[in-house]
Amino acid sequence: MQKSVYSGKSYEYEQSFCVSPDDVGRFLMYQMGEINCEPGYICAPHRQWCYEITYVIDGEGINTVDGEDGKMTKGDLFLTPLDSIHKIEAVTRLRYMFIGFDVKDDKSTDCTELRRFYDSAPTVHIRGGNDIMHLFNKCFEEYYSAQPAVKLMKECLIAELVTRVMRLFIAEENQRKPFEEKAKNTGISIYAVRQYIDTNIGKINSISDAAKTLGYSPTYLSHKFKDEMRITLREYIAERRIEEGIRLVSELGMTVNEAAANVGFSTPQSFCKAFKKIKGYSPKYYCNSVK
Repeated sequence: MQKSVYSGKSYEYEQSFCVSPDDVGRFLMYQMGEINCEPGYICAPHRQWCYEITYVIDGEGINTVDGEDGKMTKGDLFLTPLDSIHKIEAVTRLRYMFIGFDVKDDKSTDCTELRRFYDSAPTVHIRGGNDIMHLFNKCFEEYYSAQPAVKLMKECLIAELVTRVMRLFIAEENQRKPFEEKAKNTGISIYAVRQYIDTNIGKINSISDAAKTLGYSPTYLSHKFKDEMRITLREYIAERRIEEGIRLVSELGMTVNEAAANVGFSTPQSFCKAFKKIKGYSPKYYCNSVK
């Protein structure tokens, strides 16, 4: 995966093991990095000799796999399968993370499942979320680490990253199934509704949008949810947004403004108002109390 530069590019971080892959337990690592690209930069077409996961931190670009273009925007996750032809072009200033890896020919069920998924990686892209970016960063940090048991930690982090990405794509595919398929099971699974909301809390704009994706009418979904949870669906979504905002501030170090945008609030003021209504105190008070 040699990269040709037709216009400006700067590496903030890169590790390359293409000649001699890094043996990390059940995985072989070929490369990982975070790249800043100027508009017009082209990562020339190249043949993949490993699986690749790409996460867009910021900006816009075009991700091309076997001649099929996909628009790259902030938060997008792309998979590039083994032996495909891959190209990336920056439209605006583009910043993205990537890892290139292989799964060893292990006979375990988990490794077989990972290989099967990445061998037939979907060409569509999905939204990745801050958890994925956090996992990328933890993997990168471990490659700088001189701590004990570093190889074991690398394997654990890589396993978590590639498995979480696989699950995200599978969940997205399941959500796209038509209502007729879902209706084979009678009734409604409130657990599945909660799981969808928890996973997509930053992308849910309204109850109607969530209901449509899940294959139910907004009225029916809201009624069934309140019957089982003793809380309205609107209240549950509001609480989960605030909880996720707290996590982004406390665990990922985001500012209140950044957290508000990431959990779907149009303005920091609306986030602060909802926060105070649910928690009884302001985000500023919370941030000061956890320092």
